[in-house]
Amino acid sequence: MSYLSDFEELNGGYVAFGGNPKGGKITAKGKIKAGKLDFDDVYFVKELKFNLFSVLQMC
Repeated sequence: MSYLSDFEELNGGYVAFGGNPKGGKITAKGKIKAGKLDFDDVYFVKELKFNLFSVLQMC
């Protein structure tokens, strides 16, 4: 969670992955700052073991 600023806990439902419609629970949201770019409303899903956000893929 160190990537997230303006961290806010919430009960945001679920995201589907791995063939499971309730693969992971959205427990928080925040903002990611990457250089001059700000990404708002980025969800935190503890069950995801890896960071899916990559700035290099966004540019």
